[in-house]
Amino acid sequence: KGLGQVWPTGPRDFWYGASQGSRLMLYTWYRALPRADDGTPFAARVNIARYGFEFCDDDATDPIGFVLDQDEERAPAIGLTCAACHTGVLTDGQNRFVVHAGTADMDLQSYTSDLFAAVKKVWAGPFETAETSDHWQGFAAGVLGADTTPKAREALHAEVSAWLQYRRDIQASIEDGGTWGHGRQDAVQVILNTVATLSD
Repeated sequence: KGLGQVWPTGPRDFWYGASQGSRLMLYTWYRALPRADDGTPFAARVNIARYGFEFCDDDATDPIGFVLDQDEERAPAIGLTCAACHTGVLTDGQNRFVVHAGTADMDLQSYTSDLFAAVKKVWAGPFETAETSDHWQGFAAGVLGADTTPKAREALHAEVSAWLQYRRDIQASIEDGGTWGHGRQDAVQVILNTVATLSD
């Protein structure tokens, strides 16, 4: 239920559905990625819900503010918009009220930390070492298909290595300053550190 906020359908739908250019990870990677600790799908709703992300309804695959970024030149990628951090949900024990542009209660720091750990686990070191890892083989099959070739897997492994290298400093900046917990996003800090890393 809403709280009577006067917000026309057009702007509201744009707020929740439009990409803002955040390309956290290629979409095929995200869907194929297992958790580092138990190997279950990282993107599964039951896993994402543990971080406090809210879903628009019971049938939604991804949380509010998770959108697909795609164009003619690049492969589709999953990313977060402002709606992920700024959609509040209140409950009176029976009803659920959505606060448009409110404050979310998710644990962004733990989410990004676990995402980084999951990618590092499938990467598994040098390509020759990764080829002996069940985590890597399952991930590669999920991204490339069951009939993939060693050459294709090696190219994918190089791309995963590049993602880890580029995300390393960003993740380090998120983990500096202690534990955030639920409700703290520090979006401006994350965005500025990401821009600084990309322009380095």
